[in-house]
This record gives sequence, C-alpha cells and structure tokens, in this order.
Amino acid sequence: MTERAKLESKVIQIIPAYGWCAVYGEKENPDGWKKTPLIAWALLEIKMQDKDLGTTICGVDTDSEGNVLPVRQRPNFLRYYI
Repeated sequence: MTERAKLESKVIQIIPAYGWCAVYGEKENPDGWKKTPLIAWALLEIKMQDKDLGTTICGVDTDSEGNVLPVRQRPNFLRYYI
C-alpha cells in the first residue's frame, strides 16, 4: 500500500470575520446542524511535498476543547453563513 502525501498549510494573514459563522452537521441537534461564530478569515499557503499549490481563504473558529482550527479541518463542516 502506498503512503498518501500530506498537505501542509501556513497562515499568511488573518482578518476578523465579524458576523460570519461556520455551519456544522450535528446528529444530536433536532435540526441536524449547528452554527458557531468564526473568529477570523485566514489566508493559507498550501504545499504538498515542498510543492507550492497556491493559496486559499478559510474560516477559523474554536472546537469544544478551545483549540483554534481552520474549519475545513473539521469533518462535520458544511458551509459558511452570514
């Protein structure tokens, strides 16, 4: 079995995300989803095996343990909402 290449990201810049939320799928919630406020938008530089793949913008919030994460790294992320 071959090993999969790992994406690496580096934060280039952050700006406030006033009014924006991340929407997550949540089976325990009767609606099937929940929304949480974003902390910021982050401009990320993406690389794979030292090859530059460009940049992307991603929302940032905290998980239930207080860790700050790009929302795309969370498996139940659905979309952004304003």
